[in-house]
Amino acid sequence: MNAWEYTISDSALEEWQRVVDLVVRIAGVRVGLIMRINEDSIEVFVASKTNGNPYHVGEKEHLGCSGLYCEAVINNQDMLLVSNALQSTVWNNNPDLKYNLVSYLGFPIRLPNGRPFGTICLLDDKENDYSPELIELMEKMRELIESQLDLAEKTRELSRTKAELEAFTFTVAHDIKPPLRAIAGYAEFLKENKNKCLNDEDLGMVTNIQRIAADRIDLVNKLLEYARTAKMQLKVESVDMGSLFIAVYTELAAQYAGRHVAIKLDKDMPLVKGDRVLLREVCANILANAFKFTYFRQEAQITVRFRRTAKAYVFSVQDNGAGFDPQYADKLFGIFERLHTADEFPGHGIGLATVQNIIQKHGGQTWMEGALDQGVTIYFTLPIKQD
Repeated sequence: MNAWEYTISDSALEEWQRVVDLVVRIAGVRVGLIMRINEDSIEVFVASKTNGNPYHVGEKEHLGCSGLYCEAVINNQDMLLVSNALQSTVWNNNPDLKYNLVSYLGFPIRLPNGRPFGTICLLDDKENDYSPELIELMEKMRELIESQLDLAEKTRELSRTKAELEAFTFTVAHDIKPPLRAIAGYAEFLKENKNKCLNDEDLGMVTNIQRIAADRIDLVNKLLEYARTAKMQLKVESVDMGSLFIAVYTELAAQYAGRHVAIKLDKDMPLVKGDRVLLREVCANILANAFKFTYFRQEAQITVRFRRTAKAYVFSVQDNGAGFDPQYADKLFGIFERLHTADEFPGHGIGLATVQNIIQKHGGQTWMEGALDQGVTIYFTLPIKQD
């Protein structure tokens, strides 16, 4: 992958801007730049917001005997310090001299694959030997930028792997579902049409086959739902989270008609910006877990709260159910991760993975707290977005 093919996040660019502005102020020089290589040129990627900086983001110079300081850094892949370019004929054709930028300190920036990304550099309109302390600071700034490029590459690889896994899950689930249905159908045929030929043990085996097939079909449906939520494009609208939680709770209470599960919501639950269908899936999975894991509580209680921070709404859903060992908190949002056997509590370990998938698509975070036999609190955030 080449420098011009990298997508740099807005947050990383903002940090790079702060880095360049800070170093320029410390050095007391006229110009600070981060340059990025294109196919046959080099462009200003970040420019210090200093008075007298003649360069602007997006400006380009063709590479190939350009005479630029930065081209020398890129070609040699090493630091370059020029105290006064006017004292050497090497820089006679340097375009930087038309702005009287006679001194230069620059470092190469490399991609994780070792290829050049560009440079980070300082330029000044007076002779400057650049102190050892400043050289060390620039080296640290270069390392910071390269570490962020490395993180961006790892994130891109992770996203690609996740997309491939989701596509594989979708394909496999579709391929498995028809034969499972056929097995369930054959078992039903045996029970209805060959009942007289089967003894009690045989009937028990056929019933078990039906149960296993039904369970596997349910698992496939959950996998398809997980893959579907990962692929869906967000249809953003205003969503009343209080109404969403109540609607889902009412449906679940009807399904568990024989149980008493109370719910308490904070007043004035907020309107958020998000995909109504997917956020309903979040509420459904979290509340379904609360219903399931409070099964052995005579008085089951669910509490839904929220608070507002500067950038996000933080929601919490607390129950008084079976809880879990806190050391496994990070695992429970993984697909197929379970801390209870199917005999204790039914399920496949996909619900919370789906919740995390959806919340991440909205730009939020998920985490949970709990203790054995003391219930669970699941948290998720949704960014506050202005109209």
